[in-house]
Amino acid sequence: MDTITHGIAGALIGKAMFNGDDLFTMRAMSRRRIVTWSAMLGAIFPDADTFRDMLSHNELLVITWHRSITHSLLLLPVWALLLAALTRWIVHWRKWDAPSFAALTGIYAVGILSHILMDLITSFGTMVWSPLQWSRPAWDLIFIVDFTFAGILLVPQILAWVHERPEKSRRRALVSLAISILAVFAVQAIGNSVGAPISSSTVFLFDVMLAALFLIPLLNNKNSSGRTQKKTKRLDFDENNSVSENDSGTPQTNLYRRWNRAGLVCGCAYIAVA
Repeated sequence: MDTITHGIAGALIGKAMFNGDDLFTMRAMSRRRIVTWSAMLGAIFPDADTFRDMLSHNELLVITWHRSITHSLLLLPVWALLLAALTRWIVHWRKWDAPSFAALTGIYAVGILSHILMDLITSFGTMVWSPLQWSRPAWDLIFIVDFTFAGILLVPQILAWVHERPEKSRRRALVSLAISILAVFAVQAIGNSVGAPISSSTVFLFDVMLAALFLIPLLNNKNSSGRTQKKTKRLDFDENNSVSENDSGTPQTNLYRRWNRAGLVCGCAYIAVA
């Protein structure tokens, strides 16, 4: 699986499973943002082994080295502990409020595990038992670059952001829809250029689906616009790693979590039926 899709999946996991916040926001750095950043970085970390490929002239490293020890289930706890320790050092240096070392270790472990499993379902294979065994189990369920899968993971996160603030949802939805439609045409162009053409009917179907996803929920927002607006209480991690209410003044509704959780479920379902 390509690194970008891994990062998208990690961010989705952070939001859906650990109540993380958006990676990029005008809000100050918080525990919930650190949660999402940790899950995302954990999900892309195993591909750090490609730096050795870039610094070496050995063209066989992609076979003998890539997807080995950084993708190992045996070494996963080691990488999670090291990343958690590094994160705690950074947040202490920056004086940010962050989850405990134990919580960060668990988040990084889940992120790294998602990467290993997503590579395992491709045809290239992953050395999950290295350094004890250097074989490459490969389930060969989906292609290494799968734009449909990446879209399933990304679109719900955009929708969660779009509908986070009902008063801004219409503008956000229209802009996001326009960019998403352009992205579909870009994917079609890429497919045609590499000899994997995508039909116009398929592009039209995806565009209709995107329009429905972005525009239909606006009807609900319009119907609820006249309701009394109250400051929304957000959920956050307390010092004991439990979830507690934090009245931060930033709108955060259950709908935000539902979109992300729905994206995670749909992503898993896509792999299951592949």
